[in-house]
Amino acid sequence: MNIKKHFSSQKPWVKGGVIGVLLCTAFFSVYPIIYFPLVENEIGIPDTALILPTVTGHTFVFFSHFIIEGSTIPATICTETETHCVSWSLTDDTGTSTPFTDPEGDAGYCLEEETTPKSSCVDRVESAIAITSFIALEAIYFVIGAVIATIVEKRGRTSSK
Repeated sequence: MNIKKHFSSQKPWVKGGVIGVLLCTAFFSVYPIIYFPLVENEIGIPDTALILPTVTGHTFVFFSHFIIEGSTIPATICTETETHCVSWSLTDDTGTSTPFTDPEGDAGYCLEEETTPKSSCVDRVESAIAITSFIALEAIYFVIGAVIATIVEKRGRTSSK
């Protein structure tokens, strides 16, 4: 079936919604490929460079990893199974510390441990939230496009009478 013919036979609100979704997807592609590199190469990314992506709603999707990173969402969904040393010393001053080797290979004693969710589970949660927020943003753009198309259609009908 011819896509153009099929699209033109749709109701105005469907056409507007599809145009809204296409606009959202275009913004989603343009920001990381063209906008951010261009702004960064010209002047470095100033604080004002985030105004446009924030107004269009794309900042949340792009930065969802950083928003979720400090939240309790992964800890709520994922079980805490990995233990990490958050405070360590070269000597065992208390006599109760656990022997510890840091990532660089230095040996010491862990003074305080913290249990966190597995990083693979946290990554899945972050991906799911990013995808969900993208779908929600697409839905918002569909609704905005449908509303605008409906308003334009109604104005067109009233002005032609």
